[in-house]
Amino acid sequence: MSASLIIVAYQKPVLLERYVSSIRRFEDLSRLELILVDVAPNGLPDVRCDQYIGLGKASYAEAVNAGLRAASHDYLIWGNEDIKVSGPFVEQLLVPVVEEHRMIAGPNQRADLGWPFVVGWLVAMHRIALEEIGYLDEQFPGTFEDTDYGARCYKAGYRIERVEGLPVRHISLGRLNQHLMDCQEMFLNKHGMGPKA
Repeated sequence: MSASLIIVAYQKPVLLERYVSSIRRFEDLSRLELILVDVAPNGLPDVRCDQYIGLGKASYAEAVNAGLRAASHDYLIWGNEDIKVSGPFVEQLLVPVVEEHRMIAGPNQRADLGWPFVVGWLVAMHRIALEEIGYLDEQFPGTFEDTDYGARCYKAGYRIERVEGLPVRHISLGRLNQHLMDCQEMFLNKHGMGPKA
């Protein structure tokens, strides 16, 4: 199967270069469309990709959506630039989505506020999700857009699945700040507490 891999880049050129180099080393590039969405274009390394989208200042949801709009394949993977890869992962990540198109999958599944979702640093889905659920909600300015997408998918009857054993790791530290709290309030205003709360 062929897939579009969307990488959102934000001022971490060394990590971006390592991530893309690892993808090129481990994956079959004839079956992978690399889309780089740059939300702070300044001083990125010369990274070879199939499509480059320079957005200037944009939220994570806006960046992912720009990549999803540009993607040409039915299998879609999106995520951050700060991912450490130690082996091939794309085919294994896509297995649940190939078996069931109404599925959102990734290496890190959570249930914040009772709603199940795949954490947005690496997410796999089928284009059917875009047709049925739509794009990420751009009102979320950089946190909880993945939680919101998971809640919307869950409400529509999608399965949310964690893919175990992938040779990938998110290497940036999490942060708890006012921005996170503001986004949590937005999410609660939109969805309320989750079905498992």
